[in-house]
Amino acid sequence: MGSRARLVFRNTGWSAISQITFIAIKFISIPLVLHHFGKEQYGIIVVVTALSGFLQLLSAGLPVGIVRHAAGWIAEEQWDMLRRGVRTSLSLFSILGLVNVAILVGIVLFGYRAFHVPPESLTEFKLMVMAAAAASILYWYFCVADQLLVAFEDVAWLSRMIALPALLDLGWILVVRRYDLPFHVYYWGQLLTMLTPIPLKLWRLRRHINLVAHLRPGWFWADCHDMFRFSLGLFSIAMSQNAVNQLRPIVLGMRAGTGMIAAAEFRVLFQVTQVLFLMKSWFSDPLLPTMTKAVARNDHRFVERTAYAMTRLAWVITVFPVVMIAVCAKDILQVYVGNQGDTLHVWLSFWMLAFIGSYLAPISSIVVAKGLLGPLVRFTGIAAVCTILLYWFLAPTLNVGATVVGNVMFSLAHIVFYHAYMLKKIGLQPGRLFREAFIGPFIIAAVVGAAVSLMLMQIPDWSSWWRLGAAGIFGGLLYGTLILTWIIKPAECRRYYEMIRQGNPAGEPEIS
Repeated sequence: MGSRARLVFRNTGWSAISQITFIAIKFISIPLVLHHFGKEQYGIIVVVTALSGFLQLLSAGLPVGIVRHAAGWIAEEQWDMLRRGVRTSLSLFSILGLVNVAILVGIVLFGYRAFHVPPESLTEFKLMVMAAAAASILYWYFCVADQLLVAFEDVAWLSRMIALPALLDLGWILVVRRYDLPFHVYYWGQLLTMLTPIPLKLWRLRRHINLVAHLRPGWFWADCHDMFRFSLGLFSIAMSQNAVNQLRPIVLGMRAGTGMIAAAEFRVLFQVTQVLFLMKSWFSDPLLPTMTKAVARNDHRFVERTAYAMTRLAWVITVFPVVMIAVCAKDILQVYVGNQGDTLHVWLSFWMLAFIGSYLAPISSIVVAKGLLGPLVRFTGIAAVCTILLYWFLAPTLNVGATVVGNVMFSLAHIVFYHAYMLKKIGLQPGRLFREAFIGPFIIAAVVGAAVSLMLMQIPDWSSWWRLGAAGIFGGLLYGTLILTWIIKPAECRRYYEMIRQGNPAGEPEIS
């Protein structure tokens, strides 16, 4: 393949490696926090984190809109337009940051009664929300650095920064446990660890742009209205999808019969499944700037070839952990949180249905690159409203299960919509995508899952650690053998490895 394809695979590979590292660190961290503070106090941490994350929906659509247009300006060497777009985005992000602070302060003063916070923890809850408001000011102002690095296709370097906050957070957890610090002090330290990559990102961005010229607020609405008009379309999609995700612990904290305990249980399930959520971004985020530039060049052959190749690769990598988590859910939770996860394994297995559509992740980048957002905006909005209503009405009876049921329905609806309408709209053949990308790996994974399940039935007295080890080795060897025999040949794997290992061949110019 050419240099553009090598860059796509390299960025995807580094994104995967970095996020796996991040997930591994967080996987270790969460049981340490949960066991130290207990479900109720940990549930408060989860809810405050979700509140801060939910308010980031105010920027929904802007990051992807910035990446798409900035990538186009870079490809066409319109450096003055890039500077104006960045400065206008900074002004808008600053306004949204102030709105974020005002809402969080409002929760501290008036809205805290909506949450099932124990009276003895109410003061700590308010202090945590105020700390989140203060940290959001820095987050909002400098988040544009991430979008610019992606637009310059510096995704491989940016991906390496993902694990840094998690590693620092793990060290902070050990300090908290050693000195028995209260849970709200732990949260304050966690906020600081999340902000540590900002100086490093700014240092890296200096290679591409003049920071003084670009990273100061300005207002060039007449020049940038196309970017923000496009972002408004993305706003509806991102708002809907992120609302479905971010509202889950918030609704549980307000409506679940078990209150903050349900929020803590959700976080446990989410952490186990987080690798599957992040896998989607491995095959969508690195593709966006490259697909945008290919569409701008009218290189439809490259877009089509990359779409089929990446969807197949995405599903080959994703379907195996989906099936293994479903089969081994009880043992995973026993190893992860001990007896505190005894009642959750059924919901964890059921949640795996939500990841059947993971092979469509690369397609979302093509939809955005081509600007075909209208139908997706309408469909996602309707699906999101229905899902949030499911959360609300099922939470009092199903507790954490309400969020699982809602997520599965939301994901299955998207699969139907893409195959019935969206794939044809972007010039792809649903039948060919199903045959080439989905059915082969799915059948192999199902056979492997059945074999692993039968094997586990023969060793019921083994500890969960040994059962998981045996399942991983047996299932991994069987799946790898069948995939390399029938789906992806070893020579193709070696070619993917070489493309990931390659340096940036694109030769993007640096500007001042």
